[in-house]
Amino acid sequence: MEKRRRFPAKLGVSLAFAAMTLLIVPEPVLGQDPLDTEKLVLISDTHMGLGKAESGKWSATEDFRWSGALKGFLDYASAWGNEHVTLIIIGDFLEMWQPPADIPCLGKGNNLGCTIDEMVKIAKVIVAAHGDDLKLLRKFAVQGKNRVVIIPGNHDAALVLDPVWQVLEAALQPHGGRIERIVDGIWYDERLRVLVEHGHQIGSDPNSYRKWPSITKSRSEKIYLIRPWGERFVQRIFNDVEAQYPIIDNLSPSSAGARYRMEDQNPRENAADIAQFILFNIFETSLRQKIAILGEEGETDDGPNWDVPLARDLGSRLFSESLLPDDSMRAAIQADSAEGEKLRDALDSLAHDEDNLSDTEVEMLCDRMAVLGSSVSCRERELGALIEAKLIPRERVLRKHLKNRLRKYSQTGVFIYGHTHKYEVKWALSIDQDREIQVLNTGAFQRVMNDEDFRARADADGIEYSEALSSFRLEEDFLPCYTFVQVEMVDQVAQAKTWQWYSPEGAQGERVRPGHGQCRYEQED
Repeated sequence: MEKRRRFPAKLGVSLAFAAMTLLIVPEPVLGQDPLDTEKLVLISDTHMGLGKAESGKWSATEDFRWSGALKGFLDYASAWGNEHVTLIIIGDFLEMWQPPADIPCLGKGNNLGCTIDEMVKIAKVIVAAHGDDLKLLRKFAVQGKNRVVIIPGNHDAALVLDPVWQVLEAALQPHGGRIERIVDGIWYDERLRVLVEHGHQIGSDPNSYRKWPSITKSRSEKIYLIRPWGERFVQRIFNDVEAQYPIIDNLSPSSAGARYRMEDQNPRENAADIAQFILFNIFETSLRQKIAILGEEGETDDGPNWDVPLARDLGSRLFSESLLPDDSMRAAIQADSAEGEKLRDALDSLAHDEDNLSDTEVEMLCDRMAVLGSSVSCRERELGALIEAKLIPRERVLRKHLKNRLRKYSQTGVFIYGHTHKYEVKWALSIDQDREIQVLNTGAFQRVMNDEDFRARADADGIEYSEALSSFRLEEDFLPCYTFVQVEMVDQVAQAKTWQWYSPEGAQGERVRPGHGQCRYEQED
């Protein structure tokens, strides 16, 4: 007998948490062999959207144009797992934040968006646009003992709702439980000790839902989907301009394109947007630096012990000092103008607003200031301590998040997420002195260009970044590389690795290591 968690595909939100209990089953479900022979393949952020218009031209907002790459990849994954592999799609499978023009989702105020009926209509449009891709997934799921697990993310959060899920489910035509939905967004396997989620609920992510997976509210006898800040931001910054800037959301990390758009338009009237963006951008980009304050007692694995009340008293400087000296947002905050003063006043208020700026986020901003060598500190004195610039501000956030998850999934050894569009090879996150968790990010299973390459290519062409946003093309300028994670049991321990799938359209495709020459832009010169 084997303990396993299972998540039925058709549970309402009110029953989602009941589905998380461990069940004793007399034999492995779905006719599978014991888990020590099972393999996992994980992808995320395909963002399948509106597809092609009647003219045959791709919608400007469509990111997934790569059916050939998907077919080759699924064939490879099935063969690698001897037709006994679980494909886990870790969120943002569908792009539901960029609806067609005839489904306006006017909502109710800033915080409520589409109705459920409108989301059902959007789902039908996307399913019709990607019928061939869904057939590929269905074909994969019925081969041997394969199965497909779909985890809702933030862009397709509506999949937690039964009426919306049923549209996708009908198109996939699941057989014998081979395709399932994880309603609460958390997939965990006790034997593999692998924990998986999309990532939008980590920390105070601006794309998060406060009561996830509850994503609706009733107003005036109608039910609306809650619209987080990230959705409003996407719809305001991306949706209206993607015809002009077709690759704006195809840069990695996903905040990069928004930065160039904001710099181009210089939108300083909304302090909350700028503050949220600063935090999101720091979280996404602070990967490989870490800080140590040397020569002082009382420091922990979480990093320096900042004086949070003192940091909040810094007001707008808490934000401006966490930005590079030449950052346009820093210049906007510091501007000697009525506009700059208005922005500083708003940021001063936000710095003291514990409901909208958590202590963890304040500490992350303090970390960032220390990394940048700011003369402003979140402590009254440093006692002559040396600052070693090797800080990962977001380690605080991930550590706190995983400590919370460990209350329920105490044996977790591997954590895999997506969301940022920036893949991560396996790295160890210290939880405490005796515990580490291996962390990986799937990146995006679509064509993306990292921010460094984007800037280098624009500089080489002698054009402004905003011009590059409008002139670069997905099919022509983006390499045919798609990232994913594989997991398999080796000597009773789950081994996880990040890979890239190199697949020019029309070619067979092959698995390559991250950063392989075929997936590096400088190799084109």
